[in-house]
Amino acid sequence: MYNSQRNHFNYKLHLKFKQWNYLKKEIISYFQCNHNVSTTVDLKARCWEKFKKKELLQVHGYIPAIIWKYGEEKRICIDHKLIDEYAFEEEDGHLSLLFSARLFRIHIDGSVVECVVSHVEADPVEKHIYFLKFARVVENKITELNIPCSIVGLIGCPAYINGYHVQLAQNFIKCKVIGNNIPPPFQIDVSRLAYKEPYNSIKLGELTVWRKDAHYLLPQDGNVIFSEEYDLNETEVVWTYEPGKVGYTDREIPKIPETPLPDDYVDPNFLNKRGKRIQLTYKDYWPKQ
Repeated sequence: MYNSQRNHFNYKLHLKFKQWNYLKKEIISYFQCNHNVSTTVDLKARCWEKFKKKELLQVHGYIPAIIWKYGEEKRICIDHKLIDEYAFEEEDGHLSLLFSARLFRIHIDGSVVECVVSHVEADPVEKHIYFLKFARVVENKITELNIPCSIVGLIGCPAYINGYHVQLAQNFIKCKVIGNNIPPPFQIDVSRLAYKEPYNSIKLGELTVWRKDAHYLLPQDGNVIFSEEYDLNETEVVWTYEPGKVGYTDREIPKIPETPLPDDYVDPNFLNKRGKRIQLTYKDYWPKQ
């Protein structure tokens, strides 16, 4: 007879050793599938009847809106439930930056109108939209949009690993788009950003040159370009610096000049639909301060 020998393997330890390869494949496939965010939204709308006030539409749960540019103005109204999920994506955030950079395909009276949001009247505290204005998107015509930005590769960023702060210098980039070729939000790769004294940055011009070691922002078809108001060699998109030391030398001379806000500056996020300041404390209960 053969002598059988029992081997006691630590299967738990073996699985822990092998699990990273499977987890890594899942992570890579997940981010490759979710690389681009779809910015196209289909909405159903109805006509805004004549002699009907917008306040009456708001009471019934509709948002009054106007479609203009490249044609006759069209008055419509949209169910606020269809709009709110795109306008206020974050639970505790203000109006989404991506809201004005989406392509809305509005279905009305058997036809489809492609347009973008050009004006919003909303209450940032109550998260309520009072009025919308859409601009038509026409083939071979230029549309100016603010494309929001986000940072990717932060975990592998040399500056971040060494304890330096990395942040966006611009939350959005103004672009000119031909037709309905609206790009998804820009994802700026900072995995190669290192710290330099007094600070280091990624300039917009570095993101317009196609290189293997850099993340190219603009589509290769040439339908999207940056606005001419930017100086590609001077406009900074991402900063990295040491907290507490930014902007000052031993003589207390600012290295990164900050432009102060004018004395009469009014934050547009805290204005109501009439252009007056919104009371943020004790609203609708205590006397106004």
